[in-house]
Amino acid sequence: MVQKEQRIEEIAYLLWEQEGRPDGQSDRFWHAAVAQYEAEIMIAPAGKEKNASLKADKAKAEKAKAGDAAESRPVVKAAARPKAGKDKC
Repeated sequence: MVQKEQRIEEIAYLLWEQEGRPDGQSDRFWHAAVAQYEAEIMIAPAGKEKNASLKADKAKAEKAKAGDAAESRPVVKAAARPKAGKDKC
């Protein structure tokens, strides 16, 4: 039961991220995640394939989080340095 809820949470989070993290729509994402989870159960046989799918989804979520963190950091450009031996006197 706990594993089912965790998987639904993961799916809902991924759907929420894919749509740009809109506010106030958690119920919609939860219901969509439940439907997707039930479809996975019907299609995927138990075992390694299901675990591989879980790992792939987690990797996508982690990559998205890392990308968001990189985008939120300010870009700092290095100051131009004068070339050695070319004094203007």
